[in-house]
Amino acid sequence: MALKHTLEHVRRTVRLRAVGEPRGGDGNGRAALRSSAARLYGDTSRWPRPVRAVVLIMAGLAVLVMPADGQRPSQRAHPAALQASPGTVLWSNGMEDGTLDGWGGAAMNGGGEFDSGSGVSTASRDVAHSGSWSAKMTLPDGSGGTRLFRWQEPRQYRDLVYSAWFYIPQAYTLTGNPSSRFWNLFQFKSRSTADSVDPMWDLTVSNPSPGRMHLNLDWSPRTVEGPLPGQSGFRRFTQPVADLPVARWFQLAAQLRQSNGFDGALRIWQDGQLLFDLAGIRTSYANCAFNTWCGSNEWSINNYSDALSPAPAVIYTDDASIALPDAPLPPAPAAASAASPSPVARPAPRPFGRLVVDRRQRGTSVRGRVWIRRTGSQFVAVLRTGNRRRIAGRVRARRVRAGILHFRVPLMREQRLRLKRRHSLSLRLRVTVTPPGGAPASAARGVELRR
Repeated sequence: MALKHTLEHVRRTVRLRAVGEPRGGDGNGRAALRSSAARLYGDTSRWPRPVRAVVLIMAGLAVLVMPADGQRPSQRAHPAALQASPGTVLWSNGMEDGTLDGWGGAAMNGGGEFDSGSGVSTASRDVAHSGSWSAKMTLPDGSGGTRLFRWQEPRQYRDLVYSAWFYIPQAYTLTGNPSSRFWNLFQFKSRSTADSVDPMWDLTVSNPSPGRMHLNLDWSPRTVEGPLPGQSGFRRFTQPVADLPVARWFQLAAQLRQSNGFDGALRIWQDGQLLFDLAGIRTSYANCAFNTWCGSNEWSINNYSDALSPAPAVIYTDDASIALPDAPLPPAPAAASAASPSPVARPAPRPFGRLVVDRRQRGTSVRGRVWIRRTGSQFVAVLRTGNRRRIAGRVRARRVRAGILHFRVPLMREQRLRLKRRHSLSLRLRVTVTPPGGAPASAARGVELRR
């Protein structure tokens, strides 16, 4: 009897959820089950009835995860990009499990660690941006590379924001060949149809003077046209905004719109300051194996150099994330100029990402969460009554860390009594975030609070 009920549950589930199967009577569900069983096990008509029942259950589970046409994703046209709300964090990792498995692990689940020479990355408690752990990236003799990659999210979404926090404990000097020396911290590679994974855009470090470390943006491909139409070969873009700090945490963030043509875009920030703003550029090889826009960018954070001094050369990274942007990058100009792109000074982005507050809540507090872009920002949340004449609750934090902030705004005593009498209150929540040295920005949401 239990087996019969389980089989019927699978049949119903298949009827409702099998990809590409029309909704209708039980005949559709049985057909999908038998078709799946035939694909998996061949002819089962002569098998004992209890065995066939178990086989049908397994086949039903297979139908749930296999499209009705029986094809793997690589065998058919790619679906449209996945849908999610602006500001949604798709992936993040702070190494708080004491491992680097969050990057993909030994199974390379959407990413992983790739080392060259003697470079190696490990989870470490030496320093941490938040929590107790970070990733320690070491070049024992000052050369080689260690890289932490993610490719799953950029294969699913064309326009994303990539960020991570870095800690460089001392100033390092590039000591390789002056004509080719490099130190790479942050990069976007691309996978070709021949399965070659090559650098496209790199954030590299130079020493403009002894003891200083400064970020540049490099276009690396030598064999494809770019970064703009009519251009080719290595190109370096410089910025006058900021040096890299020593012995303190700083954040690097990039918003990338992938393109195998010349409608891509790339913005780079250091601690919220815009360093580079490029549009109408190529970012990827043409590779249609992963998505409808035929892009194949992969992101990594790195400690990768031909020679650094002193050795060992150690950096730390923490609180890496990939998120949907609050707003997409603007489209490329109709006719891209052949002139070399240059950094453009534009206003800094809003100091917080998406504000999430449930429209209806229970209790005597309003709860929500918001993505804070910069450590040291001031956070204020104010509740007002429906007519906005009275303050119903207020919280304030003078200094919050970057990342997702969960908050709770309790009602004042008068409003708690009012809620007890009326059983529900219509409120207006207003959140204001002020970044260090920046202008405040606000967002508001309506909330119905019930006992």
